[in-house]
Amino acid sequence: MIWIAFFLLCLGGTAAVSIRRPGAAIGLMIVMFGLEQLLQSQSPLFIQRGNLVNVGVGLVSLFAASRILLSDFNAAKPTPMQVLTLLIYGLALLSGLWTLSPEAFRGRFFSQWPYFVLYFAVGPVLCSHQRACEDAAKSTVLIGAPIMLLIAFACEWTGRGIRLSTPSIENGRMVLFAPPLAAASCAAVVAVFAVATMQKKFFHRLATLIIVGVCAYIIVLTQSRGQLVSFCVVMTLVYAATNRTTSSKGLIQLFFVLVILSAMVYAIFIYVGESGLARWRGGSVSSAVEGRTYMSRELINRWLHAGPFEWLLGMGESSSFRIVGFYVHNIPIEVLCELGVLGFLMLAIYYWRSLKNAILFAAKIPPDWQGRRQALGLVGVLLFHTFLSVKEGHFTPVQGCSSLQS
Repeated sequence: MIWIAFFLLCLGGTAAVSIRRPGAAIGLMIVMFGLEQLLQSQSPLFIQRGNLVNVGVGLVSLFAASRILLSDFNAAKPTPMQVLTLLIYGLALLSGLWTLSPEAFRGRFFSQWPYFVLYFAVGPVLCSHQRACEDAAKSTVLIGAPIMLLIAFACEWTGRGIRLSTPSIENGRMVLFAPPLAAASCAAVVAVFAVATMQKKFFHRLATLIIVGVCAYIIVLTQSRGQLVSFCVVMTLVYAATNRTTSSKGLIQLFFVLVILSAMVYAIFIYVGESGLARWRGGSVSSAVEGRTYMSRELINRWLHAGPFEWLLGMGESSSFRIVGFYVHNIPIEVLCELGVLGFLMLAIYYWRSLKNAILFAAKIPPDWQGRRQALGLVGVLLFHTFLSVKEGHFTPVQGCSSLQS
């Protein structure tokens, strides 16, 4: 019962705050996968009702979005980035007509439509609110920090993931632990927003340091190499941007932050021991690089030998599962081969416009704007997910909130 109460507290508290600050629901959307893994590790109810957390978060987000639409229906007007997103996924849907792996396409594409609605339709409405950046950053930390503490110290870890409270059956196979990458990504985003919202008061800085340490601990436990590297890079950039480290004093502070961050990660590796270091050994890293390079090369070779139609429109969404038996861990290459040059150009425009808008947005933020730090944190999260898109993930399933940030 305690975990049901915790779940209802997260939903009810966010819904109550969303009455006046709808952007708070964005934070709940961002930590959704971390909350889901925590609850599934503690209560069989959340495994037997596998979509309970997702439905709950979706309802709260719809409630918050309706709050905005009641006062400004223009918030539902599609932005150019939304239109581009719809075009990309529309092409992916159409490619189901000629995909080499129709079973994988149907199983992976159509099961994701609630996430498409949540992130591509509801999310942008919430982002249209005037104080959305502040609300998103603060609510992510307020909801995410307790979740990260519980994941780190109240869950049973097995291998790279969190042990489920009861075994789950997925695609005909038994699953004993939750996927590690989702927990690692959620932890990294919570830490980035914690730094972005950090105040100058001593106890607030101490609390931020503890949150960052706990999040780094989770990332090391999951042995997620890409998340850890991206986490350290983005944390450094966000701290530099939010603390104006252009002066000599600021550069000295940044140096000490880098030392503290490096020492923290090193200490966590020593504490975790052999299990944390295993995937960082030369042989493990080389094997992973070779494996993913092989999959990408095989997919590209098959595409190049396909023909003009496939060059233009691709071999079809999810074709990589037929060619290499898995997704290739590189979304740009996957899109090029499965959606062709047309899909790749749309994705390139998406990346370019997202990063360009983020840079221009950050450059135009006035120094005295109250939400400046939170906005820069949101840009940092976008950068984090951009890094990850070239080393993991499949194009169709929504991974965390990467699309929301754009």
